[in-house]
Amino acid sequence: AGTAHDTGLVTLQVAFNNQIISNSVVFEYKARALPTLPSSQHDWLSLDDNQFRMSILERLEQMERRMAEMTGSQQHKQGSGGGSSGGGNGTGNGGSQAQCASGPGTLGSCFENRVVVVCEKMMSRACWAKSKHLIHSKTFRGMTLLHLAAAQGYATLIQTLIKWRTKHADSIDLELEVDPLNVDHFSCTPLMWACALGHLEAAVVLYKWDRRAISIPDSLGRLPLGIARSRGHVKLAECLEHLQRDEQAQLGQNPRMHCPPSEEPSTESWMTQWHSEAISSPEIPKGVTVIASTNP
Repeated sequence: AGTAHDTGLVTLQVAFNNQIISNSVVFEYKARALPTLPSSQHDWLSLDDNQFRMSILERLEQMERRMAEMTGSQQHKQGSGGGSSGGGNGTGNGGSQAQCASGPGTLGSCFENRVVVVCEKMMSRACWAKSKHLIHSKTFRGMTLLHLAAAQGYATLIQTLIKWRTKHADSIDLELEVDPLNVDHFSCTPLMWACALGHLEAAVVLYKWDRRAISIPDSLGRLPLGIARSRGHVKLAECLEHLQRDEQAQLGQNPRMHCPPSEEPSTESWMTQWHSEAISSPEIPKGVTVIASTNP
């Protein structure tokens, strides 16, 4: 194999035993096509399953490192008394990393289940309530963990992230990573990704969490419902429109309309359940405010 060469035209000949045995030919060295970002906004809302799953793992690894930093800082403040407990926590982190690392080769549903388990383990750590300053980290396309879950259509993972955010409502780290109104490099919200790729259940969960995302356009001025319809995801668009009309009907503005039961996953039940669990859970440190309400 030859070494890397600068781009441009060169003359090549074939040699055998130090003897040239061919005529000269012109060969062009071109820049290698890097597997980076789409060239335009029109190509932005596309999906490479493996790349996105790897990005989910990278985000989780970054959050685990952040968790370890916060735990170490707290133990340092506590003195030598907190050192022994820290060793056990470190072992737990290693186990979740090993389990997470085996995910990319599995099918989508199995991968999502493994990631959910990792998130639930991380969620149980009280250190998230102590994160009062933001640590900026490199992101894939400017997408948060919630963006990536929405793009993959991982509704169960989205629900788990909402539960995590609700349990540690004061965590700045989680506020950044699990924000339904956060946008990526082309101003796409998690809901925009779910709508663009036709993930109905994920879109409904995100919409019911914070309906304001339905009105946030991307950098080209396109709205989630418009993107969904233009890509043929008509049922998804109609379902969200029915939910909008249903809310307006509650205000007495329009006749009441329902999203078909088979198309509308219920989120009120699990959000109510999480709220009660969070309040009764002994793991929540003093001073942490638990919020489990849908934003207007």
